[in-house]
Amino acid sequence: MVDFVLEALKPNLKANGGMVEAKRVCYVEGRSNLVLKIQGKTDRPVSFVG
Repeated sequence: MVDFVLEALKPNLKANGGMVEAKRVCYVEGRSNLVLKIQGKTDRPVSFVG
């Protein structure tokens, strides 16, 4: 699933000149999670977990 999300976000990733920083984290092999960071106007985080 993470691969599909990364592919959809590809034009918006920092590596491609966008503003989204993506990091894949894996606590259990085969079950990756995706952490997305977008710079805001404050240093306070907003989290969406699902």
